[in-house]
Amino acid sequence: MHTLQPGATLAVSGPISEFAPSPGRLPSFLLAAGIGVTPVIGLARALRHAGVDYRILYTGRTRDNMAHVDHLEQEHPGRIGLVDSGHGPRLAPHDVVAKVPAGEVLYVCGPLGLLSAVHAAWQQAGRPLGNLRFETFGTSGTLPSCGFRVSVPSRGLNVEVPAGASRSTRWRTSAWK
Repeated sequence: MHTLQPGATLAVSGPISEFAPSPGRLPSFLLAAGIGVTPVIGLARALRHAGVDYRILYTGRTRDNMAHVDHLEQEHPGRIGLVDSGHGPRLAPHDVVAKVPAGEVLYVCGPLGLLSAVHAAWQQAGRPLGNLRFETFGTSGTLPSCGFRVSVPSRGLNVEVPAGASRSTRWRTSAWK
């Protein structure tokens, strides 16, 4: 990377998911919350292609703020349920666990609080821990946000990114030009 020149051509691959289906053909229940839908999309596609029975439950604040809803409904007709917590009750982890038939695998991706609550409900229901799979994104908000520095030594560039900055935060530097 450090030897690249402007205009260089790079070979890149698509995203890689470590959230792969279990070996075998166990029926599966997929629970996605918020951005957790991202790895669930690929997992659902893999299960469908393998001919495995599966269902998807996707929860978010409002349908309008839930990414990929139309795509998921088209690609997985009759297999997806939505929980819109902005217009109804929030998802209850114990209820989700109760809907997963014995012997099925439950895959969960979403905020750490939800993962912890589902894990506790799974244990309380006496389900085998080997049938509960989950993926997280970083700290999932459990650690405080802090600023950081991005450095590009070959350009003599240092950019301070303030705490709380996101893709929607507008910050610029003329050095990026």
